Amino acid sequence: MSVETGGKTSSFKLKIISLYVVEPSVRAELMEQVPHVAMYCHEEKDEHQWMHLVPSFLLPLVVRYLTDANNQVRKTAQAALLVLLEQELVAHNDVEDQVCPLLLMLTNSDAHDDFRTEAAALMCRMAPLLGGDLSRRVFLERFAALSADGLFHVRKICAANFGEFCAVIGQEVTESILLDKFYALCQDELWGVRKACAEVFMSLSRVVSATKRRNDLGSLFVNLLQDESRWVRMAAFQALGPFISTFSRTEPENESTQSPSATPVESTESVESSMEQSDFNSFYFWRDPLPQLNLMPTSETNVDRQPEENKESVSDSVEKALEDLMARVELGRGGSSEAQPASAPSNELVPEPVHAFDLRRVACQELLGGPVASSKENVGTTSSTPNDLSGDSKPTGDVQPILLSSSITTSLATVMSSSSPAFQPNLLPPAYVKSNSSNELPTTVYSNSFCPYYSPRRRSDGGCMSGGVVLDTSRSRPYSPYGSSSMRSSISLSQSVVPQSLMDYYLQMTDPYYVETVDAEITRHCAYSLPAVVCTLGKEHWPLLRDLYTTLASDMQWKVRRTLASSIHEIGAILGQEVVTQDLLPVFDGFIKDLDEVRIGVLKHLSDFLRLLAEKERRSYLPRLAEFLKLDNEQNWRFRQELAMQLQSVVGLFSPADSAQSILPLALTLASDRVAAVRLPAFTLVSQIMKQVSESSWSKDAESMLTPLLADLTTRFCSGNRWMLRQSYVNICNQLVTDRALPLEEFGKLLLAPLLALKRDRVPNVRLVLARVINFQLKYHEFFSGSDSPYRESLDETLNQLSADEDRDVSYYATQTGSDANHFGSASSDRGKRCVIAK
Repeated sequence: MSVETGGKTSSFKLKIISLYVVEPSVRAELMEQVPHVAMYCHEEKDEHQWMHLVPSFLLPLVVRYLTDANNQVRKTAQAALLVLLEQELVAHNDVEDQVCPLLLMLTNSDAHDDFRTEAAALMCRMAPLLGGDLSRRVFLERFAALSADGLFHVRKICAANFGEFCAVIGQEVTESILLDKFYALCQDELWGVRKACAEVFMSLSRVVSATKRRNDLGSLFVNLLQDESRWVRMAAFQALGPFISTFSRTEPENESTQSPSATPVESTESVESSMEQSDFNSFYFWRDPLPQLNLMPTSETNVDRQPEENKESVSDSVEKALEDLMARVELGRGGSSEAQPASAPSNELVPEPVHAFDLRRVACQELLGGPVASSKENVGTTSSTPNDLSGDSKPTGDVQPILLSSSITTSLATVMSSSSPAFQPNLLPPAYVKSNSSNELPTTVYSNSFCPYYSPRRRSDGGCMSGGVVLDTSRSRPYSPYGSSSMRSSISLSQSVVPQSLMDYYLQMTDPYYVETVDAEITRHCAYSLPAVVCTLGKEHWPLLRDLYTTLASDMQWKVRRTLASSIHEIGAILGQEVVTQDLLPVFDGFIKDLDEVRIGVLKHLSDFLRLLAEKERRSYLPRLAEFLKLDNEQNWRFRQELAMQLQSVVGLFSPADSAQSILPLALTLASDRVAAVRLPAFTLVSQIMKQVSESSWSKDAESMLTPLLADLTTRFCSGNRWMLRQSYVNICNQLVTDRALPLEEFGKLLLAPLLALKRDRVPNVRLVLARVINFQLKYHEFFSGSDSPYRESLDETLNQLSADEDRDVSYYATQTGSDANHFGSASSDRGKRCVIAK
C-alpha cells in the first residue's frame, strides 16, 4: 500500500473504505498493512494532514475488524492493534476511548463464545502495554469476573495470563482481589485450567509478598503436584524449581519473613492427610485403556468343554459382574469406620484397601470358574514365599478403604495364586501378594499390570527381589513424595528458606516412579532448575541437595547429564572452592569421560570451572585437557572449535611454563585441523601462548624457551607436506605480528626468513595469503620496511615477485594498497573460492 504525501487524506480514506466489502483475504491483508501506514503517519507527523489519521481513521478501522465474521481477519486485526501499541503509534487515551469499550462489550456473558474468548485473550495481552493505571481502572473488574466465567476457554485464558496480569496491576490489588480468583482456578474441575495455573506460578509468586508466597501459594502448589491429572502434575513439576527460586532470601521482604516456627508451613502429616481426602481414581484419562482379555485355557478342565452358548455369554457376564462389583465398591467407600469392629481377633481376616483394578481382575477370575478358597490356610499357602514376609506390614491408609466381604477378600489371594486358577488372562501378569503366614496378617494384593510405577527394587538387606516382588508399602500411594521414616528424617534437614513440602517433592523428582507416572523428562527439568534452587537455599544447605546432584549426574539420560554439565560452573560459583573440590570434582571427572553431547556442556564453561579450583587441583587437569581431542565422532568439528576458543580463556589460569608445555601442543594440533573454522581460533591461541611466554619473568632466559618453540613451529608447519600447514604458518605469523606476541627482533630472526621462502610455494593459496600478510601487515611496520631495516630488501624482493605471479589472485593482493585491504571481492569472480583470509 502506497501513500502519496502530496494529496489529501480524503482520497486515501475512500480507497480504504472501498475494501470493506471485498473477500476476507483482502481484509486480512489490509490489516497487515495498517501498522506500516501508521508508521508512515508517525514519521510524517509534522504535516498536519497525516497527524490525526491514526486515531481518527486507522484505529476505528482496526476496531471494526475486531468483530469481523472471518476468524483470520479478526486475528490479523488483533495483531495489528498489538503492534500499534508496542510501537507506541497510538495514544493510550485513544485506546481507552475506542478499543476498551468494545473489549468490555465482547466479554459480556451474552456475547458469542468465540468473541468472548478472543476478547479475553486480547485484553490480557494489552494490559502490559497499557500500564498498571489503565489496566486497574478498565480491565481489573472484568478480568476478575472472567476468571470465574462459565466458559472453559475463558477461564483457561485468564489462568494462562494470570501472572503477567498481576505483575501489571501490582502486589496490593493482586492480594486483595485476584488471589482468591487464582485459588479457585487452581481447583477448577477441568485439568486444562489447573495446568495453566501451574505454568504461571513463578510469575505470580514474584508479585505477592513473602508471607503470601509461603503460607498460601506453597500449599496451593502442593495440591497441583498431587493433582489427579497427569498433565497438571507434569506442568507443576516443571514449574517446581522456578517456583522454589522465588523464595530467594535476597529479596528485602524475605528478610523480615517469620521463621517456620512462627509461620508454620504445611508439614509432612498435613500433606499426607490432604492427599487422603481425595479418592484414588483408577480411571484417569491419561491411563492406557484396559487390555482386552485373551482367555487361554490352562488345562483340560476349562471352558473349552463348556457349552457353546456359555462361551458366548462370558463377555456379558463379565460386564455385569464388573458393574455390580464397582457398585459394591462405591458403597464401601461410603461406609464409615464405625461399621467395623474396634479390634479384630488375630484369627480373622481383616479387610484391606484394594486397588480398584484388582477388583476387576477378581471379577473376571470369579466368572471364569476360578475356585474361591474360603479358608485362611489357603490364603497363607498361596501367598507365602521365602523372604517375602515381614512382620511389620501395615495398611498404609493412602487410599480410601474399600470394604469387602470375607469371601471376596479371600478370593483376592486365592484366585491370584499360581496353583489354583483354571484360567489365566494371558495379558494380565500375575499379581504380587504380600502377607505373613505365621501371623496371618491381612493379605494385600497388588496388580503389577495396572500399577506400572511399581518396579522391582533392591531390598534393604542387599538382596534383589525377583518373581514375587515385595512392594514398599510406604510408597504404595501414587502421589506421595515421602518414603520411609528414615528417608523422611534425612530429607527434613533444617532449612527455613523454602517450605519443606516443596523441597520434599523437588528432592523426589529423580525417583523412577515420577518418571513413569508424571513425565519422562522430569529429571531434565529438575537438573535445569537446580542452579536456581541451589542459589535460593545457599551454600549452607548444600547437604540437602548433594545426593540429588549425584543422582542427576549419573542419570541414564544423556540430556540430563548435559544439562547438569552445562551448569556445573554456576553451582560451583555459588558453593565455593571447598565444596567444589569435595563434591563437584568427581562429577566433573565423570563428565569429561562422558559422551560428546555431555562433554560439550563442560567444555563451553571449562575456564569458568577451572577458575574455581585451587592451583594444585587446577594444574592436575593440564594433562587431561588432551582428552577433549578424543571424540566419538571425528566429523564433529564444532567440538574442536569450541575447545580452541575455550583454551584462549584457560591460558590465563596457568603459568607460562604450564601453558607452553601442556596447552601449546594442543593449540598446534588445532591449528593444523582440516576445518578452517577450527584453525582460525587456534591461531589466536598460539599467539596468546607465545605472548605469555615472551612477556613473563618466570625464566631468566626467556629466549631459551622461545627458540625451541618457534623452531618446532617452523618445522611442523612451514616445512609441512600439506599446503594447508604451510598456509597456517603464514596465518600464525600474521597473528603474532598483529598481537605483538613476540618482540619484532625475535620474529625477524626466527620466523621471517622461512616465511618469505614460501613465495616459491607451488600452491597458489599459500602465496596468496603470503601476499596479503606482506602487503597489508609487514610493510607498514617501521622495523621491517624502514630505510635502515635489514629486512627491507628481502621484503621488497618477495613482494615484487608476488606482484608478477602467474596467478592473478596472488598478483592482485600483492599490488593492492592499504586503502583496498578490506575490498576482497573486487578482483575476480573465482578468487573467493580459493582465498583463505589471513585473519
